[in-house]
This record gives sequence, C-alpha cells and structure tokens, in this order.
Amino acid sequence: MSATLDADLFRSFFGGAPLVTVPGRTFPVATYHLEDILEATNHIIEEHSRYALRQYDARETVSMWVSTKGGERKRQT
Repeated sequence: MSATLDADLFRSFFGGAPLVTVPGRTFPVATYHLEDILEATNHIIEEHSRYALRQYDARETVSMWVSTKGGERKRQT
C-alpha cells in the first residue's frame, strides 16, 4: 500500500488548493491476508462458525430475480 498521490492532479481537482510539504521518511509496509494469519497461528475455524465456508449441495435449488432488457423482472429457480 502507498499513500503517494499526484499533488498537481489533486490540487487541480480542488481548484488550486495550497500545497503543504512535510519532510519525512517512509516506513516499511507489510500486507497480511486472513488465510496467512490463520495458517501461521494454526487457528481452525469451527465447522458451524458463521465464518466457515459452507459446502453447497449441487441438488440445492437457488432462486433469484432476473431483469430483462425491457425492464421485466422474472424469478428463476
């Protein structure tokens, strides 16, 4: 991730807003994803947890609303 932006583009968007320059240094940024943390900590999500992925049965029916080009809405199962 980065907090860098194009200052001139930003200023022009906001009608020539004043530019303030603050000297500083960059700091390293690390990106972690949930799967990596779970693996590193050996955390196991319980089967019935609301965070667990649900296994879908191919025989389950799913219904949804579908809109046609004419704006008509139909329910499909």
